[in-house]
Amino acid sequence: ANTDEYGNKINQGTNDIEGGYSNRVNDRGGITNFGVTQNTLTEYNNWKHHLRTRYDFPKNVRDLTEQQAKQIIDERYYQAYNITTIQNLMIAKNMLDAEVNQGTDAGKLLADSVNEYLNSNFPRNIVISSSLADTINNLSDEDIININDNFYKTINH
Repeated sequence: ANTDEYGNKINQGTNDIEGGYSNRVNDRGGITNFGVTQNTLTEYNNWKHHLRTRYDFPKNVRDLTEQQAKQIIDERYYQAYNITTIQNLMIAKNMLDAEVNQGTDAGKLLADSVNEYLNSNFPRNIVISSSLADTINNLSDEDIININDNFYKTINH
């Protein structure tokens, strides 16, 4: 993975929570290794995208290495959903966490949060648009905190 230093910090937050291999009964994601579920690994192994840089991944998530998991999260989430464009670490971490754990609506929900707070009209895209990222990157810390609070309210409904 070609994750930058900033991306490594974001990924580390997910990895600190997810740890290594788990097969907990109450985990809706199912069998997981370093934050990557079996379904995500299967999807990644079939993913035809220019961001994908390697193709020698195992079929069973139990056999996934930490470096391979990091690459999947980097390419499939951090880069693919344009989280790379968000300069605020709190927002970027929360976006990655939402994408990994809840699916691909986090970009839409972030746009909703910004639109509600700023009374703006950013499109509800799955991928973070450059105009949305530019707006977020130029907000005050107080505005970022309020948008982050709105974002968490939307993902928890």
